[in-house]
Amino acid sequence: MILEFTGLPGSGKTTIATQLIDRLEGKIEVKKGRFEHLGTIQRIGSKFTSALTSFYYFPKDSFLIIKELFANHISKAEAVRDCLNILYLMERYHNANKEKGTVHIFDQGLIQAFLSSTMFGKWSDKVFEIIKKYPDRVILVNVDPETSAKRLIERANQNSRSQKQRDKVQHLIEQGAIVKKIIYQIDLQKDKYLVIENDQKMDLQEIDKIKYWLINQVQNSPQR
Repeated sequence: MILEFTGLPGSGKTTIATQLIDRLEGKIEVKKGRFEHLGTIQRIGSKFTSALTSFYYFPKDSFLIIKELFANHISKAEAVRDCLNILYLMERYHNANKEKGTVHIFDQGLIQAFLSSTMFGKWSDKVFEIIKKYPDRVILVNVDPETSAKRLIERANQNSRSQKQRDKVQHLIEQGAIVKKIIYQIDLQKDKYLVIENDQKMDLQEIDKIKYWLINQVQNSPQR
């Protein structure tokens, strides 16, 4: 099973996902769907390899995504970056689904990769059909743009890539609308979609609510 967190930058996706994994220890088999242990060169290499593999597994979907990205992106460099991110995640999701009985938790998943594309709302209905195929469960971390902006600015003050964090603040309201549009377009069943509020500090009781929801999802989910 693939569980994907989505929401505005600074909404707390990574923090909540990390705490959730800690709380799930010994309850169900869980893996974090990221590669922080890899260095920058290894990450780039991993993304290139995964992108090529996606062409093998999903040639039609891969070509459609690349075609739309390069047709609508102003910056071709950003189009390449977004292609790598999306194709990489498609391949990761494909491999994760082979592991029966394991929950793969992505705090930066496929929905977030589409959201991060500067195309925002220009994706066609065909692309939304592609997104529907991948995540099994989605958690939207809801936070108002003002709180998100405050967290991003705080992060920028502690981060060497501070300008990148501040640039994100300019698009928070627009991104919030796009998150909702993507979720609406992929039309998730109610039992596969959970909304949590994180305007304040997320306490362990809230994390436990997510934990029990997820355990219930695993127990009631048919094997693929």
